[in-house]
Amino acid sequence: MTALKPLVAEYGLSIDGTLVLDRERNLAVENASIKNLNVTGTLTSINTTDSSIQDNNILLNSGIEPGAVDTLGSITVGSNYTQGLYRNIPLIVTSGTVGTGATADITVAINGTVDNVNKIDGGSGYDTDTVFGVAAADIDSNTDGSGFAIPVTAVLTGSTATDASITVARGSTGDDVAIQWDESESTWTLTRDGSAYSVIQTALDISTAATADKLVLRDGNGDITVSDITAVDGTFSGDVAVNGGDLTTTASSATLFNSATTLNIANTGTGARTISLATAASGGASTLTFGGAVSGNILKIQGTAVGEVSLTTDVTTGNANLFTSVSGKLQIGTEDTRIYIGDKAAIVSHKTDIAANQSGNAHVTDTFKTNEFRSAEYLIHVEAGTEYQVSKILLTHKGTNPVNGATEVNNVYITEYGTITSNAILATVDADLNGDTINQVSRLLITPSTDTPTTVRVVRTSIVV
Repeated sequence: MTALKPLVAEYGLSIDGTLVLDRERNLAVENASIKNLNVTGTLTSINTTDSSIQDNNILLNSGIEPGAVDTLGSITVGSNYTQGLYRNIPLIVTSGTVGTGATADITVAINGTVDNVNKIDGGSGYDTDTVFGVAAADIDSNTDGSGFAIPVTAVLTGSTATDASITVARGSTGDDVAIQWDESESTWTLTRDGSAYSVIQTALDISTAATADKLVLRDGNGDITVSDITAVDGTFSGDVAVNGGDLTTTASSATLFNSATTLNIANTGTGARTISLATAASGGASTLTFGGAVSGNILKIQGTAVGEVSLTTDVTTGNANLFTSVSGKLQIGTEDTRIYIGDKAAIVSHKTDIAANQSGNAHVTDTFKTNEFRSAEYLIHVEAGTEYQVSKILLTHKGTNPVNGATEVNNVYITEYGTITSNAILATVDADLNGDTINQVSRLLITPSTDTPTTVRVVRTSIVV
């Protein structure tokens, strides 16, 4: 019994009309090996899953990959195969280096042994340790044949690719047109006149250093004008620049940078930045919301280490409300943060921990520069074990610039009042001036009356000089 012969056109196939390659309908094409195909009419490729024309795709070989089979060794003939000549049969690796694409014409003798193997396609990726077999069904109608093997004795080193084109010959209608792979530039090109080729840009093509890895759309002047772009979704892996225009939405609710963990606005450059919400008088009230129903939300307005940071409002006759809806703790600053009210007063808090066995020793619990503040009111809280004391202090000083260069250290005056204790006096209060003219400070001194570890907390409201 002779098996169905596949189509092989070793030196070219020319069809004037319509060619249909369909193993299930018009032509049994088990393995189509066509080195030159010229179809004047229509080429339709269906179900040719093992051929060079498969799944409606045309494979153009412009280079040879390394590891193509060059020569085969001695045949292990096997037994029980079906007599016949089998064209372009896939060779299956049974041991050694695995590659792809090798095929051969195989002749089975009348006694069921393989007596000739003629390589058709060397494939690629093989080596001299590769040993081939075949699927029994490809050379045996009864599928009980076995034992056939043939080794690879030499492989090719391969060759570099060259340009490859798909050309439409338009005859008397006009110049030929083509799509061409430009191997030297590693890019696709096309021509409308058969001679001048233009690059087909893709998202990863690089046209200039300024547009690396970006999709470039240009007209003849190097620009493109787009009036409207409508899309369901758009994804950009690079930058989106809106220069001189607006980024707008008509949706009632829109999310910007939904998955970003850090949003930088005007992160580079040196010019002043302005972010405006509803600048028009009729624009309605504006709300800028940060964070959600979680703890730890931070609105950071940050300058340089020695610069100023301002949170301002231009309201002059109305109300400027700050955190009016807060029902929990509203904290402004931390320990030793000075909060100015207007330009004449400041508030600061401070804590001092005094170790045990310090009874009778004075400790500085707060200071301020005498050239910055003139007078102060202190609320003092003293805690020692389970005992407490609270009082108020009024303080003023007469620190001046000494004419003779001497340092004035005694011109400070205090009065203590409203003292309340849970049992007995825990500490006494005093003050002095310390330092030279430029660095002179007023110091609030606390002297514990007990050897128990003592904590002193003060809140100072001070008047600017």
